[in-house]
Amino acid sequence: MEIKYMNPQNQIMIQDAKIVNQNYSISWLASVYHPDILVCVKSSWITYDELKKILENHCEEMRHQGNGVYWQKVTRQTSLQILTTTIKAPVDVILLPVTKNEILIPADGEECAKLQKTIKGVIKCIKKRKSFFPVFKAAEHLTFVNDSLPVKGDEIVAEYMVDNLRYPVTAAMLGQTISIQIPKNSTCQPCITKNLNSKYNLTISEE
Repeated sequence: MEIKYMNPQNQIMIQDAKIVNQNYSISWLASVYHPDILVCVKSSWITYDELKKILENHCEEMRHQGNGVYWQKVTRQTSLQILTTTIKAPVDVILLPVTKNEILIPADGEECAKLQKTIKGVIKCIKKRKSFFPVFKAAEHLTFVNDSLPVKGDEIVAEYMVDNLRYPVTAAMLGQTISIQIPKNSTCQPCITKNLNSKYNLTISEE
């Protein structure tokens, strides 16, 4: 098998890609030109160039599971479910047409980004608030949780805001309780940094 670039008529549009009952549930529009499709799920941290190299090295495999990449060839299907344990979210899903001798891929990273669908991962924030009486202060206890972020300890992964002031949360602080003293009438709002917004959602659990 060879790796070749697809043209617009080869592109297969994804209808939906989401998590349903511990599965990545993927559906797409039937292709007029290509009954055989390589359903490719890659970690969102893997670049287009890295994916291309992996495809080139394993192009004879119609089912492949490697470090952060999974693909499976299907014929005349318009949906597929893959266990989320296969690759941890966030993941990008892209459909690659397969001919007799070729796997067709997007021409570059920009084109790949247009065709793929991202299923975001989750960073969880457990939030506890304790007020002190009669002192006009409160304590917020925040714990950010994610066990699969592939970033270094000093990299900023989240923030919390108090009265329009932003405070960073680094990867090393994940799983640790952050205690903040604030005025009783103030609020503490957790958020994800802009560079992770495309890969993760934040869920807040108040206790």
